[in-house]
Amino acid sequence: MIKNCIIRIRGRCDNLLTRGLHALFFGKAQVRPKPQWESELCALGNSESLKISRNDRKIAALRLSLNDTNLNGPAVILCHPLKKRAKSYFSEGNRLKHYLESGFNCYLFDFNGFGGSEQSDLFFWKDVVAVIDNVKSRHPGKSIVLHGLSFGAFHLIRATQALPSGSVVILENVSRSLMDYWKRSQLTRQAVNLLEKANPEFIEDMGVIEFLARSKPLHINFSFIACANDAETPAGEMRSLHELIGSTSEFHVFEGCGHLEAPKTHTARYRKVIAAATQHLRGQNEH
Repeated sequence: MIKNCIIRIRGRCDNLLTRGLHALFFGKAQVRPKPQWESELCALGNSESLKISRNDRKIAALRLSLNDTNLNGPAVILCHPLKKRAKSYFSEGNRLKHYLESGFNCYLFDFNGFGGSEQSDLFFWKDVVAVIDNVKSRHPGKSIVLHGLSFGAFHLIRATQALPSGSVVILENVSRSLMDYWKRSQLTRQAVNLLEKANPEFIEDMGVIEFLARSKPLHINFSFIACANDAETPAGEMRSLHELIGSTSEFHVFEGCGHLEAPKTHTARYRKVIAAATQHLRGQNEH
């Protein structure tokens, strides 16, 4: 009985900590989604809502394609940046449109606590694994493209262990360390320092440098997209992650642009980089 009480108290404390940290670090981006956001997203193709959950909490996700019945086409999972629109961010610009026009089945989701997804915890990479597992069940035996932007790129790194062999990972404007990233802000610097001293499990879990150095995921191909004028996720920091991976990684720097601006300022080259990285996946579905 005492043991059960302790477990319940610990669970409540964990929930309070999770809510507090979500509010501190992500509160500005965690807003109730406007109905028109998803309408604008779904207007880009044929859409299908997906039933995905983790820890009995809903992960809002959908599939978009230009050919509603073409599940034989290649699959890409897009992981959103730290933006209010969450997955609906991809209705802006040309990233999603490019994949759709190239015949991809595009899978989009909201990280837990964002958009239409229920808040669960701070292990965001496990959200990505849940989506990967769903996509693998729909495309058995096929490789997958996993493309993340900034916040989404960082949190997909640990999830790469769930990808099939031959898959492609595109890391666009990714941080080397989320803790270092939050230390740049005066608002969150002290909280990060306290968390590092307490060393809760999720802090240790965010060690992507250690993960890449240990795992050496040679069964998948990486492409890094860096922007030379990006102060949030500097190209030099990104290059250090690229060098950890080695021969199965490519590194692309786009000059004269800032955070997440490469598709807008260098549209043709950006499309060329994506097409080259994913070419063999399009070919696997022709056999």
